[in-house]
Amino acid sequence: MTARVVLDTSTLVSAIGWKESKPRQILDKCLNKEIILLVSYDCLNELEGVLLREKFDFIDKNMKKELICSLLEIAEIITPVTHKEICRDKKDNKFIELAIDGKADYIIASDDDLISLKKVEYIRIINPSDFLKIITE
Repeated sequence: MTARVVLDTSTLVSAIGWKESKPRQILDKCLNKEIILLVSYDCLNELEGVLLREKFDFIDKNMKKELICSLLEIAEIITPVTHKEICRDKKDNKFIELAIDGKADYIIASDDDLISLKKVEYIRIINPSDFLKIITE
């Protein structure tokens, strides 16, 4: 069975900015359709906003655009209807809602507020390293 995953913004930024990173390995698996990436427009808008920050100017603008377009092409786009208020950082609730409505197996996060939850309903919340260990076993 192909894993269905949600990547938080920090994980996606790391995947885009650092080619040798664990998040990049996961993104490559999504791009190669080895795992199913779930996204919402809300999450993509946050990603675009973060990538516009000055500290990410080292990432080529065209590469940013190409990757966002690639995400739209390969990902399953979900419009969440579930409403949850369980994260310490309320902005992270959108990842939980996306995962529930997209029937994700995992939320892969680099954000401690999400990771500290460990599990919501049937969805495991883990860091990129732990996810890679699981899928290579």
